[in-house]
Amino acid sequence: MWPYSYDTCDLGTFPNQQTKAGEPAAASTGGNGGEILSSQPGQKLSACSCPGSDHPGPRYNVGRGVPEIDIIETQINTTLMQGDVSQSFQIAPYDMGYNWNDDASATMLYNSSISQFNSYKGGPYQQAVSAVTLIEDQFYGGNAYAPYAYEYWSDPNHREDGYITWYSNGEKTWTATAATIGANAGAQIGPRLIPEEPMVGFVDVFVIFTTLTSFSQYLILNLGMSPSFQKQDFKNLKFPVKMYIDYVRIYQRRGLKNGITCNPPNRPTSDYISRCVLTSCPKFAWLTSGFKTSERIHECQSHGMERRWRHLPPELPLRRLLDLCPSDVLCPKSTLRPPKFAYYDPTTQRHRRRP
Repeated sequence: MWPYSYDTCDLGTFPNQQTKAGEPAAASTGGNGGEILSSQPGQKLSACSCPGSDHPGPRYNVGRGVPEIDIIETQINTTLMQGDVSQSFQIAPYDMGYNWNDDASATMLYNSSISQFNSYKGGPYQQAVSAVTLIEDQFYGGNAYAPYAYEYWSDPNHREDGYITWYSNGEKTWTATAATIGANAGAQIGPRLIPEEPMVGFVDVFVIFTTLTSFSQYLILNLGMSPSFQKQDFKNLKFPVKMYIDYVRIYQRRGLKNGITCNPPNRPTSDYISRCVLTSCPKFAWLTSGFKTSERIHECQSHGMERRWRHLPPELPLRRLLDLCPSDVLCPKSTLRPPKFAYYDPTTQRHRRRP
């Protein structure tokens, strides 16, 4: 489900953001260096869901997802040899070339002397709507504290009013609005959403960079390294490494109800999770990508929208939830229902059914 933030029934819900025929053709080369734009397997709980599909609600045709807001991811600006804080919104589906709308009419950068839009815009597994801001040296080594934060607002009834504003050292750095992630004609997708999902924070602490991230339903503090973000300078790193946190606070706007919860009435979650723990979900199968079954296509008659599921190559052992047929009329059990639970065994290079 990560990092979808989408509630439109169109190509944005499809695997690779393309039809079976490979349309739009530009998505095949719309990524970095002419690579494929998206390697996402498709939005699992989309606005294209069929009547009768197992869905958390509030209605079967409401797109659900798990977007990500990074409060801070810190790295070193190797030109200035100074710390940078990266503040981002990770989303799917993607703009063509990952080029979101950074025009001043849609996106605000508050101090261009220390902040700039991030040159990294994403890849086949996520689009990064991001800006970076320089950090003062005093905020390292436990010598001083700088408050980092973000404020976000979303209203399902007035989605055009949504925004996310980030702060570094207590000052605004930049703002992404609903217009920043609006519809993209090149990719033939609709607008992505400023998150409407139940969200609290999570904190990752890395040896080279630090992240404080808001992600659906978690508050985590973690220490690690990520060479894919920025290579570690092991020659000069000194262990053990520490991150000093003075406080973490989460606020809810006055007058708003059910804002700080994992199970708000307008985006229910708990019952679905309880009902669909691995194999217990009655209308879903938990499969390993590469499972050898023919491509299945059925049409949701109420929407006229095809739902396509493709097997992925076995070298990508990623588990997928595949939506089973909403009725035997659309998809006869005898021909299309896969094993209840299967997994890919890399040792034997075969797909096996679990007991």
